[in-house]
Amino acid sequence: MSHDKTTEFFESLRNDILGSIHSGIIARVQTFTRTPLEATVVPLYSIADKQAIPQPMNPITLPVNIMWAGNCFIIPDYKNGDLVYCAPGMNDFRSVLSSGTNITLNESYHALENMHVAHGIKPDSISIPSSLPQSGTIIGHVSGQSYVNISDLKIEVKAPEVIVNSQVVKVGDEATLEKSPKGETLKSVLEALGDIVSGLTTAGGPSNQAADPATQAAVASWKATLESFLSTMVKNS
Repeated sequence: MSHDKTTEFFESLRNDILGSIHSGIIARVQTFTRTPLEATVVPLYSIADKQAIPQPMNPITLPVNIMWAGNCFIIPDYKNGDLVYCAPGMNDFRSVLSSGTNITLNESYHALENMHVAHGIKPDSISIPSSLPQSGTIIGHVSGQSYVNISDLKIEVKAPEVIVNSQVVKVGDEATLEKSPKGETLKSVLEALGDIVSGLTTAGGPSNQAADPATQAAVASWKATLESFLSTMVKNS
């Protein structure tokens, strides 16, 4: 066998062997759970049977990889129909996740059941809204209505509604922070104070003399202002 024929033979053999290894596949999500972090996916390829008829792959449940570092995490919200990239685990992926230690490689470490869902893939049919900021790191929804944009000097949060569920919320410089009052409570205190002042500035009060019209008007204006004192957009508990 000539050198060229030998090279061609081994290249063909190499391609056949490497071509049979799952080096990563695209799949479509059927279901996703957070406890445990698993997704049932359908690989988007088929294998021909003995009659050379392509047969679709059966669904398979795989562990889901998330962004994790220093006990902080970001969990994606996979939905039915989402496209995901599934990567192979060089070891038995589930065993490594449960034990956190090295295990002995087995002959099937490139098998489909040892893969994991690495990340989602945006279909070409879906466009990222052009209204989103064009710089910074963005966590957002494809509708463009809700996002968090992180840049070097600013963090921007946009959504139709933002809920901060916390016992303590601090805004501003730590050295100059002040406590934020409860809106309804503060309004009721100011209304009670307004009633007292109003009683003091009208005829029949403790002095039995009415205040001048300008003072009475100022008190009335203050009490009227309280009606729209509370924000309809910001609430705290």
